[in-house]
Amino acid sequence: AYFIAGVIIVFLMFLTQKIDTFGYDKLMQFMFKYLPQLVKNTYIIGVTLFLFLSNVILQTFLVLLVPLMVIQKKSLLKAILGSIYTGFRSFFSLFALIFLPFFAYFPLVLLKSISAQLVSKTFPEISLIITVIGIIAAVFIDCFIAVCASMFLLDKEGMNK
Repeated sequence: AYFIAGVIIVFLMFLTQKIDTFGYDKLMQFMFKYLPQLVKNTYIIGVTLFLFLSNVILQTFLVLLVPLMVIQKKSLLKAILGSIYTGFRSFFSLFALIFLPFFAYFPLVLLKSISAQLVSKTFPEISLIITVIGIIAAVFIDCFIAVCASMFLLDKEGMNK
């Protein structure tokens, strides 16, 4: 069940990325007709920010999937529905819970997206350094969010009893 949950989450993130990129590209093509210089300067940062926010919103609805399966011993389908339901009911709390740690990680995401320009202006190893720091930061941030989501679920469980 955990493997299937992981596959579903990865699929949804991939699908969100493709839809966001398509939508953002269409918006930029429209804007390019009227503001060509502005679009050239902000495209990479805009795409990164757009994908970042859509990832946070998607995570808001799916962050409780594994805690529901582990803590409440729910089946995969019930955990998905419960996570989405709780995401709607407590959207702002869960959004803040995910957004704040991810916001600390956002500069690394931005550096990764402009790493080609950094490599050409500095030294090639900067890409490796950014990637290693990003992996280490992602592990800590993901663990922090998983623990916070579990605590959120346990607190909600305690209030209902």
